Amino acid sequence: MFHAGEAGAVAFRVRPNRRIMAFDYTVVDAGGAVIGQARAETGPGNRYCSLRDAGGDERAVLIDPAPWSERYIGQAFGGVAGAYLFVADPKAGDRPPLASLARARCREPVADTGLRGFMRTLMPGTDWVLRLTPAAAARVDHRLMIAASLHHQENHVRADQSS
Repeated sequence: MFHAGEAGAVAFRVRPNRRIMAFDYTVVDAGGAVIGQARAETGPGNRYCSLRDAGGDERAVLIDPAPWSERYIGQAFGGVAGAYLFVADPKAGDRPPLASLARARCREPVADTGLRGFMRTLMPGTDWVLRLTPAAAARVDHRLMIAASLHHQENHVRADQSS
C-alpha cells in the first residue's frame, strides 16, 4: 500500500499475481480500479520490466541503457548498474526516455566531524531516484513506474534486496 503522506489515505496498492515467485504485479487505485500491470521480463537482454495499462497494452519498458559488454562484465564482477531508463520502444534508440531510475547523492542533514565525516566525504551515500519527464505523464501512469521501480530494486539490484 502507498499512502498519500505520512498518515494519509491509501493512494494505490500493488498486488502480486501469486504468493510464491510472483512476476506480475497489478497496480490498483484506492477505489480498487485497475491502473495497470508491471510484468517482469525473463530471459537474456536488457529488458527488466514491461508496464501495461488496464487494457493490457504495453506502454513502457524498463531497460538498462549500458552497452551489452558493460552489462555482462559488470554482472560477472558483482557490479550494479548506476542507472536504468523507462522507454516507450526499446528498439528505437533515438527516442528520449520517459523516465530515469538512477543513483543520486543523498542530502546530508548535518556535516559530521571526525572519522565519520571523513568517511562520508570519501564514500557519500546514494539513493535511487525516479525522475519523470513531461512525456511520461501522457504515456504511463506514474504509479505504475513507482511499482516497477520498487519491483526492479527488490529483484535485480543485489545491494538493495531485502532477502
